[in-house]
Amino acid sequence: MLHMARLPPMADRIAALQAKFLVRAHNLLPDTLLHVMLPKLTRRGKHSWTTLKSSNRIWTTLARPQAETTDKELKAAIQTYLQDQHELRCRKRGSKLLNACRKKPEIDPILWLPMSSAERMRCIPYRLGWLPSGKPTPCSRCHHPSGMNPRHLIACFSIHSTLNLPYDIDEPISYLLNRLPKKPPRSQAARNYWISKWPQLCAILETLNKHCNPDHRQGYVPLDQHGRDLLEWM
Repeated sequence: MLHMARLPPMADRIAALQAKFLVRAHNLLPDTLLHVMLPKLTRRGKHSWTTLKSSNRIWTTLARPQAETTDKELKAAIQTYLQDQHELRCRKRGSKLLNACRKKPEIDPILWLPMSSAERMRCIPYRLGWLPSGKPTPCSRCHHPSGMNPRHLIACFSIHSTLNLPYDIDEPISYLLNRLPKKPPRSQAARNYWISKWPQLCAILETLNKHCNPDHRQGYVPLDQHGRDLLEWM
C-alpha cells in the first residue's frame, strides 16, 4: 500500500530528510549558531556530525563539494536513491505483490482515476492480494483443492482469452492495471483499446469478487455499464 501511495518506508524518508538537512546546514547565514559550530564539529573526528555525513548514502553520492548542491541536484539524488531502494526491495523474497505493481515509485492511478467506488474497491484489494483471500480453500467453480489463488483463478476463468492477451503474460489483470493511462489518450487507437479492455477487466474483477466472497451481496451490473466513468474521462 505504501508503494501504491508513493510513500517510501520510514528508513528511506529518514535518509532523505537527513540529506536535506546536511545540504541546508552548509547554506545557513553566517550569524546562525550551527554555521558557527560547523568548523568545530567537522574537526572532532568520529563526531555524530561526521558519522551522519559518512553514513548518509544520498549525501555521499552528491557531486563534490556537496555544500554547493542545488535544490534540483538534491531532488534528483533523492529520487535516484528511492528508485534504487525500491529495486532492492523488488529483488527480495516475498516481493511478488510489489513486483506486480508499477516499477516506478508513483501514486497508482487506480487511487485517483475516475471510476465508481465499487470498481475502485475491487482494484485496490486485488493489488493488495486480498482478492482472493489468502485462505487455502478449494475452488468453488472447479473444486480444485488449491484453487483459491490468483494463478489458478486466472486459468480457471480463462482471463487471458477473455482479455485477448498473450498467454506469456503471467498476471494479465496487473498487466492492464499497470498500463492504465494517467491522462486522456490522444490517439483513437488507444481510446479504442481501453473501450474494449476496461469494461471487460471491471467485469472480471466483479466476477472474481463474487466467486471469492459468495456471501457478499452485489447487484448485477451489465457489461455496458462497467467502467463508464473512466471511459467518459478518456
